[in-house]
Amino acid sequence: MPGIGGVGAKLQAQISTLGWRFDDLLLTSLAEGGPRRLAISAKGNQQVSASGLTSAFLTQAWDQWRDSQGPLNRAADGLALVTRGTLPKFESTWRDAR
Repeated sequence: MPGIGGVGAKLQAQISTLGWRFDDLLLTSLAEGGPRRLAISAKGNQQVSASGLTSAFLTQAWDQWRDSQGPLNRAADGLALVTRGTLPKFESTWRDAR
């Protein structure tokens, strides 16, 4: 699976009840060394601009990363933002960052 490796095994929605700061989607894969998870914040509006990511996304991501009691395993799991689009003038820069 892109971002975390392994073979897709489970897709969950509304995951805040499981301790995740993002509540949209959680993909779990089976990989060598154990399961890996990708928590996804899915947004239907623009979240990336020439000045960067929204403060709401950054706050959620950093809060999740720093939460030592949360479900995120920093060695195996990932966090992602999925959006509907970006500013056209930012597209070439964004493409290079992927």
